[in-house]
Amino acid sequence: MKLHVRVLFKHDENDRLIAVNQWNGGIVPRFFLGRTQQGAIWRFHARLPQTLMDELSSLCQEETADPFTEPKHKASYLALLNAHAPDGQVWQGPAYACFQKPALSGQTAAITGENKHLLEGGLEDWLADIPYWQPFMASLEDNKAVAVCASVRTFGGAYEAGVETLAAYRQKGHAAHAVSAWANSLLAQNSLPLYSTSWENKASQAIARKHGFEFYGSDFHIS
Repeated sequence: MKLHVRVLFKHDENDRLIAVNQWNGGIVPRFFLGRTQQGAIWRFHARLPQTLMDELSSLCQEETADPFTEPKHKASYLALLNAHAPDGQVWQGPAYACFQKPALSGQTAAITGENKHLLEGGLEDWLADIPYWQPFMASLEDNKAVAVCASVRTFGGAYEAGVETLAAYRQKGHAAHAVSAWANSLLAQNSLPLYSTSWENKASQAIARKHGFEFYGSDFHIS
């Protein structure tokens, strides 16, 4: 989990969150809580008041080591952060890691600057990411990319997956094809594939389980 949070966010010298760990930025949560069966870790946005961080830390120390349940003090975290700034947005979900190469399936391709035209027809928003999010794999149909899995964040030899499937091609296995190719590419270079999603996204969780990704904890953060 400590590696996972480093993959997700850039930290300052005091282990406080200062930026999303990707080339094009993003919204940094004010509060992050990660839980595994070994315990919990937590991080705060660098701009949070020290008194608020102290209050939140006190509650975090009482958290249960059960990543399958909601945080013990979820309501209190929300109340404290909403008092600081209203309408805090909650995100929570499982986190997985892959240690063995999953079976390859479907027709896939590694996307580079040389074949970026494969993203045309619906996945053009990913074009600017190609130089930064390698390895970058796609599932193909009719010689075009219909699903992608790319390394949206990385730190210390670990890589976080980002996945998208064109609406017309969902529930046909294309995301699974791209994810398996991506994980294989990373494991071949002795890197660690990480995959996280929301508790509501059952299809995404099914992809992780199908390809042997191991559940190791859960994320909870408030922006």
